[in-house]
Amino acid sequence: MKVAEKCKNLKELCLRSCHNITELGFQSLASLKNLQYLDLYRTFIDLGPLKAILKSSPQLKHINMGSCGHISNMDDVAQTLAAYNKELVSVDFWKTYSLTPVGVKALHKCQKLEEVDLGWCGGVGAPGDSFRSLATGCPCLRKLFLAALRSITDRDLEPFIEHCPALEQVDLMGGHSITSDICVKFLTRCNKLRLLDVSFCDQVQDSEVAYWRMVFPHVSVKRSFQHDILS
Repeated sequence: MKVAEKCKNLKELCLRSCHNITELGFQSLASLKNLQYLDLYRTFIDLGPLKAILKSSPQLKHINMGSCGHISNMDDVAQTLAAYNKELVSVDFWKTYSLTPVGVKALHKCQKLEEVDLGWCGGVGAPGDSFRSLATGCPCLRKLFLAALRSITDRDLEPFIEHCPALEQVDLMGGHSITSDICVKFLTRCNKLRLLDVSFCDQVQDSEVAYWRMVFPHVSVKRSFQHDILS
């Protein structure tokens, strides 16, 4: 890829939805040693080139790998981030189905993380102790996106309330087992919270959302509901 050959000091690179890049082209990006921002959303990058890029980018702060369907083992990617990218501030795994609790747990070593998107990562399933590891290892978290993780429970979310006082945005859309109890805890104990999305959360009532909007006017409580939309 010419950009890697001609722009050796490049810090920011957006390749989202670029479908014509070859494996060799992606591999050439490993020669860029100063990358801080990399957007790979909906590209066809494979595991090998991606790991090579991460290993050569110790200053990386932001990476988007959303909907990168050619990556066969996103846990391996998460473990690589944990080992080589200690400056990481935000990571987007949206709709990367090969991410499991193993990869989520590995992220606890990225202690500067402020934003994590695990939305629609069906492989996360029941997170076990991976959320606790993430919360305790990354106390600077400000934005947490867990959309459509149907299996998460109130208990899974407790560690974020306990260990992440800087939380500003929490997306729980489609959490079928999430109750109003955990929502109240977010609202009352996370003093910096400004957005809470409880759309399509079956156990949360519209009347409760209306009450929260009145009692916590500084928080935008998002609520949409339509039967079967996430089934």
